[in-house]
Amino acid sequence: MIQIECVLGQAGSGKSTFIKQMFDEEEHIFFNVGSILRKMFGSSLGKRQEDSKNTWSFADPLVYNIFDNCYNISRNYNIPLVSDGFPRNLNQLDYINTKLRVAEYGPVTINMHLLDISEKEQLRRILKRNGELTEYHVDRVAESRENFECVITRLESILLKDSENLRYNLNWYKQENGTFIKVSTNTPQYK
Repeated sequence: MIQIECVLGQAGSGKSTFIKQMFDEEEHIFFNVGSILRKMFGSSLGKRQEDSKNTWSFADPLVYNIFDNCYNISRNYNIPLVSDGFPRNLNQLDYINTKLRVAEYGPVTINMHLLDISEKEQLRRILKRNGELTEYHVDRVAESRENFECVITRLESILLKDSENLRYNLNWYKQENGTFIKVSTNTPQYK
């Protein structure tokens, strides 16, 4: 059984910190979408795209290709895959869900680790991290919140369609004093 650990949350929700605290670097393959794209294209490219503040229009095909390769290595070497921020939108969720339902890829368990923070806390963290809170940052916060909610809604319907080949586990966390505490499993209750 292949394990995929997807860490999802709004921008600034602590995904990278969660991963560092929960997953041993030597025992997992790490797939950090934002880091990969920033290293490939630079953060200024995202700001130049008028149609979207947080998702570059050309990025999804690249992300899918990198995910496919990471997943194949995970499967071939039986090393769990940890994803930081993927799937971050409905297109990405539909991609992973459709691809991994194919029998040749399974059986697969996807553990969704959901980190939800209030908008006020999210804005505070982004201000602290960037030293400013521009219109770009405010738009990014709004988009990341909307994407997170859409993914959660779709996940709730996907959970009803688990198969022998693909199983989802939803794990909700709250944050206290820099620590992540699991508050529920499979039933999204913490918001």
